[in-house]
Amino acid sequence: MWSEWAESLPTSKTKQMKKNLLIIFLLFTYGTINCKAQSMCLSPSRVEVLPIFFVPKGGTNPVQSQKDSLMHYLNWAQTRYFEMLKSRSTFVIADSAPHVYTGNFYDSFYKSQTDGGASAYTDELLTYFGYSRFNCPYVFLILYMSPATLFPTGGGRPI
Repeated sequence: MWSEWAESLPTSKTKQMKKNLLIIFLLFTYGTINCKAQSMCLSPSRVEVLPIFFVPKGGTNPVQSQKDSLMHYLNWAQTRYFEMLKSRSTFVIADSAPHVYTGNFYDSFYKSQTDGGASAYTDELLTYFGYSRFNCPYVFLILYMSPATLFPTGGGRPI
């Protein structure tokens, strides 16, 4: 069926399609090999959110009311997603309490990074939890503890 359809196309289009299919195949093969080089690649059936307070070295840990507030809003978001998806599914919250991680560097280091420190603290967290960006089963919800300033500005950062 494919060959009959391909033969009906002008030669230049057939060559271009074969070239595109080869590129897609190579990308897929490279991705598969790259995943095998990692300990494991995940294709999760559900999104699992891991809440984390990221405290820079020398910083102040969150108090219980901050932890409770984060979990309250995360539970609210989970319920709201369930409603928006018409009761089909929602994300999973990985733990009943947020993790508190103390960074390897002082606040000034993270603030000096061009991406607001996102790649630096994500790298630290992946190492801490023993994952790579290819096999991490979580979406990290990171709250950076910087009570004196509004750093970093809000927004998600894909890494």
